[in-house]
Amino acid sequence: MLLKEDRSGELEPGTEETGWITSTGDLCLGYMGDEEKTQATFQTIHGKRYADRRRPRPLHARRARALPRARLSCINSGGEKIYAEEVERIVKSHPAVYDALVVGVPNERWGQQVTAVMALAPGSRAPALDELRAHCAPHLADYKLPKGIVVVPEVVRSPNGKPDYEWAKRVAVAAG
Repeated sequence: MLLKEDRSGELEPGTEETGWITSTGDLCLGYMGDEEKTQATFQTIHGKRYADRRRPRPLHARRARALPRARLSCINSGGEKIYAEEVERIVKSHPAVYDALVVGVPNERWGQQVTAVMALAPGSRAPALDELRAHCAPHLADYKLPKGIVVVPEVVRSPNGKPDYEWAKRVAVAAG
């Protein structure tokens, strides 16, 4: 059964409207330490537990197509695809960097620009942007080099160590 986004009723087959579909089997209890994300992802409506946004297919289709998850680890800058993990590996090889996530932030000219959100190694000073770019340049194409740096006390990761790109993007955008 597909519910309307506002949960006011069911969606008709063939609609392009986004809604909720019930998941089968066991569902996790939620995201550890992130009640807001849990509430946004898992809904209990009329005693049924729902998860994962899905889009209904045309009338002849029998299944719903899952909407793609945010592709925050792929940055599109000037039409070029840049994979965050590749840039992060090089940024983290700088001796002053303890941990880092790389995200794309809005840029008027390029669409997105590569920005490194990083925590420093104990006792280290933050590298200047040109210093970090010089460190990365032998290993990355010019368009992949960070165009911005945001220093944070700690890089946020999930309990299993996965990067929280949504958090990093919020921090990078807020830092301007």
